[in-house]
Amino acid sequence: MATANDCNMNIACILSVSALGFTLHHAWKFDGCRCLLPKRKEWFRVLLTWMLIGSTVMIIGWAVGWTLIKYHLGWTTIPPYGAMPFPPAMYEQKYRDLNLPYTIIFNLAFSIQASLNAEEGLYWYHLIRAVRQPKSCRSWLTSSFFYAWIVISIICTVCQSGLGWIHSGELDLDIQMSRIMTVHGCVEFAVVLSSSVVIWKFPAFLAGVKASGAGPDVRSRLHFYHEANKIRNFFRAVFAICMMILGIDGLTEAKRIHFNNLASDLLTHIIFGSFFFVLIISTLLYLPRSWTPDNETFRNQVMVGNPDAQMRGGIEGGNLASGIALMSLLREGGQWDNDDDLRGTIRLSRVNENPNQPHFSHLEVPLPDSGGRDVWRNNALQKKGSWDSEGSELGMPMALENFTSPIAVHSAESVSPSEIKIRIEQEVTRDGMV
Repeated sequence: MATANDCNMNIACILSVSALGFTLHHAWKFDGCRCLLPKRKEWFRVLLTWMLIGSTVMIIGWAVGWTLIKYHLGWTTIPPYGAMPFPPAMYEQKYRDLNLPYTIIFNLAFSIQASLNAEEGLYWYHLIRAVRQPKSCRSWLTSSFFYAWIVISIICTVCQSGLGWIHSGELDLDIQMSRIMTVHGCVEFAVVLSSSVVIWKFPAFLAGVKASGAGPDVRSRLHFYHEANKIRNFFRAVFAICMMILGIDGLTEAKRIHFNNLASDLLTHIIFGSFFFVLIISTLLYLPRSWTPDNETFRNQVMVGNPDAQMRGGIEGGNLASGIALMSLLREGGQWDNDDDLRGTIRLSRVNENPNQPHFSHLEVPLPDSGGRDVWRNNALQKKGSWDSEGSELGMPMALENFTSPIAVHSAESVSPSEIKIRIEQEVTRDGMV
């Protein structure tokens, strides 16, 4: 990378600026950029979103700085290699001094990316494990996986930021950047291999979600995440391998790739292009927008825990418990919005408007008096928020259907289920009309 020319750095600048522009535009279309504002219940989601944006901004700063320097210094002739970018060994002191801040932000940018990748892999592994063992799992923020993520992030940051500065004698910028690229590539490749476990286990996880009674909307979102994550991991692997190739070659005496303009440019462009696609796919997965028209929401989103499937015995007790545990983790993750909850409430209120449908008659909630209504409401609230609950008369909680994103953990969850409130209000209205 130290031998990257002005065109290489300019492409890196253009791609990183484009990625940042796409992220901000997507955040605006997502919720008017409110996802970027600090919130007490969604602090973790805001933190991870800003980590993604901050990493992109740091890459922009690094790329812009070196683009200006490379264009200013231009090229020179080095026998027997011919025309080459101005070598770092011939830099003036002012340019060598600028290497310090640029290298720091470069290391921090890719350390943040490694931290985000590790968090996402650990979170999904924790969630998949929760489906298999619904009564023994803990919330994400109190689980061992969360603390493991903190430790991994610290170790990766120390390694990626510190190993490049180990040297004897005068600092060689070529050797420093080669060592940094080798470390970044190895760390990223290790994270990719670890997160590939989630890809391997995801098909069984999808089958478990389907057996738990999840509707087609949540299953389609999970399938989209699975396919997009496979593509993103491919680009991560390409990015890591190319980084390691350039880094290791720069540590050799021959430097065959570094002094081959075609090979060096090709690998450099693949690195920046792969990183660009990783940023775009991450934005789509972290802040997933709904493309369903409002007039098709009711038709396309089927209630989780389909009552008709329950009447046919399609949901077993173990699968139901796993589904409720999955719902609890997704609720903790804040992986749906208020509009989805409102649509889910409307669906519940419309389930048995037609009294001629006996398959759904068991969803009618008898409320003979205020005392019975309070007992029913308290029991429903207790079951809805419990990790080891076995289901209720309402079937699978509809919050599961509102899955959106693999990030965004709430520090606390609301205990006011809107569907229960609306159901009670409708029963009271019917009693008054009678």
